[in-house]
Amino acid sequence: GAAPGAAKSPKVSPRVGPDASAPAPPPPAINHTPITEKRLLAFLEKIEESCSPASLAGMHLPALPTLPPAPTASLYIQSRLERVWDALLMPLPMRLDMVLLYTHRDRAGHLETAIKAWEAAAVAVVAREDALLALSSLQSAVEEARVGHLSVSAVERQCVELLQLSALVEQHATSLREDFGFSLTFDGLPYPSEETGVGKQQVVAFMEWLRDAPHLKLLS
Repeated sequence: GAAPGAAKSPKVSPRVGPDASAPAPPPPAINHTPITEKRLLAFLEKIEESCSPASLAGMHLPALPTLPPAPTASLYIQSRLERVWDALLMPLPMRLDMVLLYTHRDRAGHLETAIKAWEAAAVAVVAREDALLALSSLQSAVEEARVGHLSVSAVERQCVELLQLSALVEQHATSLREDFGFSLTFDGLPYPSEETGVGKQQVVAFMEWLRDAPHLKLLS
């Protein structure tokens, strides 16, 4: 046995802290996404401002295709109607209904005003369909990992433009229905419909979806 009074071996205390010889764990990753809650709130404010009546009135939209010269006024009117019908993909029965409606003697004097209203509506619908297709194509490209980075500002502009065009289409649809007795359609269906409708909630959800895409690098 140990001699009385001999020094005892110190007890080994259980290790409490990290092993100084082991490498320190890396700090947790910080998501530096530019799509923050603050930015989303500012985005919503931008939408409200951009979709005001004054902003919509100042929008510049592309014109319908130019028509060739017509030998008579009646043929020119017919060409304008056909241009609207083609832009809206209007089926033949609806075209005939429109002709019967606007050539009735009670409405014949309003034909020019009605055609102008339809032309403005067709321009807005075509522009909205183009904007909707652009965002849909972008979504598909992200889903299929065909894009690796995106400008958030550019996507925000696309979303705002789509909502502006949607509001403009709603205005034209109301005018055609209340002032000219006809419903706005596209490809034979009421327009915009529940399936094609896009609002603030949808575009905010789209931005959040982009933020959470694992492979996507977002630039301000």
